This record gives sequence, structure tokens and C-alpha cells, in this order.
Amino acid sequence: MAAVDKTLEERGTVYGDYAGGLKFRQAALDLIYARYSEVHNDNMPDEQKDYFVDVVGKISRLAVSPTHEDSWHDVAGYSLLIEEVLKDDSSR
Repeated sequence: MAAVDKTLEERGTVYGDYAGGLKFRQAALDLIYARYSEVHNDNMPDEQKDYFVDVVGKISRLAVSPTHEDSWHDVAGYSLLIEEVLKDDSSR
């Protein structure tokens, strides 16, 4: 467990405390889902919710460490992966 504790401590130094990030992520996701429902008069499909979970997770880290380039690369990577799923999804 010492290695895990060390990793968590390092991440906390860069990204802030987990509880604070959790609150940020949930608030951001709630706003996104509410906006979708407002416009479409329906709940966002679960698959689409998952797209936002990954991206918002990285944005919550960037809110604390906006110059951490690796997190920006992760956002770009998730965006590309989501785009590929959308291109392959013929049921849209």
C-alpha cells in the first residue's frame, strides 16, 4: 500500500484533493445532463453520458492544474476516441 499512498499523495499535489474533484465532477455533469434535458426534453442516453464522464474528469484536474500538458493531451485523446465511436455508430 505504500506505493499507492505515494501515488495518491503525488496526484493530490498536482490535482487537488479527491473529494473536491468529486464535487466538481458531479456538479459539472449535473449541469451538462440538465442542459441536454432542457433542450431535448429527454434524458441523455447513458452511452453519451459516459463520453462526458471521461472528459469532465480531465477538466476537473485542469481546473486545478491548467498548465499540466498531459491532461490536455488526455482531453484530446478522449475526444478523438469519442469521435471514432460516433463515426462507427450507424444507429445515431
